Amino acid sequence: MDRDSIVITGAAGRLGAFVTAALARHGAVIPVDLGASVEAAAMPNLRRADVRSLDQCLVALDGGTILVHLAGIDASVAAPADVILHTNVVGTCNVLEAARQHGYRKVLVCSSVAVFGFDRAHPGNSPQTLPVSEDHPRLASAPYGLSKILSEEAAAAFARRTGVPTACIRPAYVLFPELRDAVIRQSRGLPVHLDAIAEPQLRQALREPLPLLGAYVLPEDVAGATEALVATDLEGFHTFVIAAADVLGPRRTDDYLRDAYGERRQTTVSPLYERNPHASVFDLSAARKVLGWSPAFSWRTLPA
Repeated sequence: MDRDSIVITGAAGRLGAFVTAALARHGAVIPVDLGASVEAAAMPNLRRADVRSLDQCLVALDGGTILVHLAGIDASVAAPADVILHTNVVGTCNVLEAARQHGYRKVLVCSSVAVFGFDRAHPGNSPQTLPVSEDHPRLASAPYGLSKILSEEAAAAFARRTGVPTACIRPAYVLFPELRDAVIRQSRGLPVHLDAIAEPQLRQALREPLPLLGAYVLPEDVAGATEALVATDLEGFHTFVIAAADVLGPRRTDDYLRDAYGERRQTTVSPLYERNPHASVFDLSAARKVLGWSPAFSWRTLPA
């Protein structure tokens, strides 16, 4: 593959550091971020831009050939609905328009499994089939999940309009290093003393419940999937669910489903769960088949 200039928006974010390191093997990486963090200050070639501004996006994306769009407000950030929607949806539209004007050859957008709406904001929305694949209906009702649906629609429209290969990855709950030890202890039923944790953001994150259906992924695996997408020849528009192969914690997958939805859930259960009662609720076969990607990490292999 020819060396590319890979623009990564949100490069100084938590996920951005992992993706930037992985993609540096495939071309010249151009990090783009607001530039307000310590991590951003450490990037000598950072291009500062607010994705909510098309003018700033046009400047920041100049000279790139592949776009990896990670910038936006994450589900873990407490923000008003209008701020989430404006930042995530308008931001995505702006970087896509800048990519169109600059003639990019490939675009990757970070979405989320939140598009399916399997969360506490929509308690009656149980999976219609198991495992959940990319073509499952997107039924999000919370602002974050809605913002990701609209961003995916913008990416699909971009692909139709331009013919540029475009893909959206849908990571599950990302188990970042700063959360890893405490979350793994929680998942194993071991005590976590929040008052002993100095960082306020970490304390707040640990107060939030674990993923409703136990689905998670390590950032190294999200970076690996992004790397695989950059290296794979695609046509048209694609979505890929990115998750660990198992559920978080020692409980069975069916226990998560029963706790979330009771006996009312109507699903088609795959024989997968007879072979592996801890298998993820998400189907990873599309990423395996098209990208040659499989998750390399599990919480079970990590120390706590």
